[in-house]
Amino acid sequence: MLVQKQKYFEGEIAYLKSANLLGVCSQAYTRLLRLYGHLPENHVEAGRFEFFENKSAENARTSLQMALRKFPHYLPLWTTYFEMELGYVKL
Repeated sequence: MLVQKQKYFEGEIAYLKSANLLGVCSQAYTRLLRLYGHLPENHVEAGRFEFFENKSAENARTSLQMALRKFPHYLPLWTTYFEMELGYVKL
């Protein structure tokens, strides 16, 4: 049941990205994290979306920092955060 619900969110997010509805997609990621925030890879995906696709460094930073507090030993979160900060400095 849980896997089926996460698949629904993945399908919804894929559709919203293809339709270029980035604001609504950001809300979908928020809902996904509300239900499946216990999975650190969801935080990585949401943070990458916010920075690289939605062009919102503030949302990406907030999302990734909260995730780093929850999962301080999850290396992909740290690399995503570092990559996002490097991209922000380039702007």
